[in-house]
Amino acid sequence: MPQTYKRPPIIEAAIEVRFKDPVTMLVVDRLRDRLLPRFPACETVTEFAFDISALSTGPTQVQSNVHSYRMTSSTGTEIVVIGAQTALFSRLAPYPGWDSFRDEARKLWNMHRKIAGVSGVSRIGMRYVNRLDVPANNQPGIQVEDYLRIYSEYPDWEIGKPSHFSCQMMAAEEGGPFGVVINTASTPSPVPGCLGLLVDIDVSRTQSVFHSERSLREVLEDMRTEKNRLFEIAITDKTRAILNDEGDI
Repeated sequence: MPQTYKRPPIIEAAIEVRFKDPVTMLVVDRLRDRLLPRFPACETVTEFAFDISALSTGPTQVQSNVHSYRMTSSTGTEIVVIGAQTALFSRLAPYPGWDSFRDEARKLWNMHRKIAGVSGVSRIGMRYVNRLDVPANNQPGIQVEDYLRIYSEYPDWEIGKPSHFSCQMMAAEEGGPFGVVINTASTPSPVPGCLGLLVDIDVSRTQSVFHSERSLREVLEDMRTEKNRLFEIAITDKTRAILNDEGDI
């Protein structure tokens, strides 16, 4: 069963909605202008196309088009990415809790609907990146299997243990209601005396098209339940003890 931890490991959470039909960049510009007061730092994401022909003796032709905008709040903890077919809301640590995070993502979705018109949705994605700060006990490495149930195994090389690992598990949507990608990896920890472990969970759905606020809300709740279930499967009781501050493990 999903738990509420004393030390939440979430360092980033994101919800992305992709639309079936693109809108013009003029519409995206209007949405950008509405968001600017709250997200004043705006970066243009440009898409480049290269025309390279083996028969041509002239210079390579390069075309560039504004593809989307990446906008950041004044606090630096909230990010939106808006494009012709994309609306993404991301929250960095500290995570404010599901209700607040979900409602902010829905505000972006509703604003997009009002400005761009009702558009069918081709994909909804939810991604949570968790960092586990594991006590190293003055050792150069840890036993990853003590903390994760999804990890890479390596042979006993004479050159010693690898200094970094990464592992990916994917499940196609055809086998269930959601597509799933889980990445685990080692990472530096900002906590003195600790090593970091990442648990990066991406849950998506493309099978159905969503038209209403109610259907989007229901899908998001189902995706959150699945994300929580997968996180609990990916970690061990020793990790749960760390997240609940149950002494030095």
